[in-house]
Amino acid sequence: MEKSSENDTESGEFSQQEADRLSSSTLGNDSKLFIDPLNLNSGNEIISSEFQDVSPSEGSVITPDSSLMGSLSLGDDEFGLRDLIVRVDNPEKHSSTLDSYVTFRIITKTTRSDFDDCEYSVRRRYNDFIWLREKLEEEYPSCIIPPLPEKHSMQRFQRFNSEFLKTRMVGLNKFLNRVADHSLLSHSENLKVFLTFKVWEFAAQKKQNVGLMGRVSGTFHSLATTYLMKNRCEEFESLNEYTQKLSEKLGNLERIGQRIQKEQLEYNSELHEFHPIFTLWSNSEHQLSGALDTIATAIEESAKAQKVVTDAYDLEFAQPLHENILYTEAVKEALKRRDALQIEYELTLEDLQKRRQEREQLLTGPQGYSIGALWGKTSEEIKAEKEQKLNRVIEELVRQVDENNHRHQKANNELQREIESWQDAKRQELKQLFVGMANRQVQYYEKCLGAWEATIPSIKNITTSHSSGNESPENPL
Repeated sequence: MEKSSENDTESGEFSQQEADRLSSSTLGNDSKLFIDPLNLNSGNEIISSEFQDVSPSEGSVITPDSSLMGSLSLGDDEFGLRDLIVRVDNPEKHSSTLDSYVTFRIITKTTRSDFDDCEYSVRRRYNDFIWLREKLEEEYPSCIIPPLPEKHSMQRFQRFNSEFLKTRMVGLNKFLNRVADHSLLSHSENLKVFLTFKVWEFAAQKKQNVGLMGRVSGTFHSLATTYLMKNRCEEFESLNEYTQKLSEKLGNLERIGQRIQKEQLEYNSELHEFHPIFTLWSNSEHQLSGALDTIATAIEESAKAQKVVTDAYDLEFAQPLHENILYTEAVKEALKRRDALQIEYELTLEDLQKRRQEREQLLTGPQGYSIGALWGKTSEEIKAEKEQKLNRVIEELVRQVDENNHRHQKANNELQREIESWQDAKRQELKQLFVGMANRQVQYYEKCLGAWEATIPSIKNITTSHSSGNESPENPL
């Protein structure tokens, strides 16, 4: 009997057998040609046929879906400027006696000289994407690291449900493309490892311990939650308040949108119950049959139009909106890392000031009792030794203060540029989101309007036929 656990689904290592089967490969001229189920790069002539044509491997969880083409494909103009192209597709379920999990295929094409080959194909688990993001946070603390789709599925989805896996695949593809398009993140050695290493090489890389700088950064990051900074820059203080309010507003939109979606699904269900009433009525009353049939048709067309809106809700509204919420959280994380660097600088500066005060007191104050006197040392000798020791400590602290101040100022400048890029991207994404929402509503109401306008002549004919006296009214029920 197959067993799986929630934790095993997203973590753990490949067996050697799986590693052999899922090993990284370079796509050469004699490699097998595939068919792309999502047509991700259709129309982009710069991509070779090997990169364009990629088929689902045996065991693929999802089937081609035209609704995903737009969300995963990239524009022609972008390909002309990019030297690193990545794509996440083809989720595949793997099952064994004790474990069940899903891997995603990652296709990479590059012209960069620091890569040994120009094309790669690897498979990675969701947990591997988490590893990459954590490494990028450690390597680039002042950058806004793009968010990953959330680990756990929503209640209406199951872990291996095709709809959930499509949603996750789209999110992972966006994450990796945002990293690949970033001027700094795309040159990370960890990204190169993620995109090119064979399974067993990548597993060994993941097992390496976090370096000293990573542990130090983690320590000061935790201090940021308890230490009150003295002079946070007004710009970053305002940005912190802005992200909090933006997160609340987007969260409210998401919650209200979910309620509206639920109500629209219920409304659509009611329309399907409403429609046959008019149809049955039409069969029993000849004089009204024309009008009743057109009303039934209008209700049916309205239900179809409503279904188009509700079907498009997740892909066109809910997912992009939630990605903006996650991106806002990523901005907050970047602000915390910047705060941690400032805290590190301030703590070192405080320590330097204390040591200087100690030295000043040593030089000007009276010499108290010291254990050095037991060894026959004079007070002047003891004082000189303490001064030398303090001088060495102060010299090292001065170096650390300068270094931390440099890192702090550099982080401020880099984060300011990151925030500007994020604001531009956010405005563009929200613009597309709201324009798409408006167009979808316009199309819906146009279809409903056309359907109901078509009923008016038939309804008017009821009065015309009755008033002309050409036909005698039928007996009522």
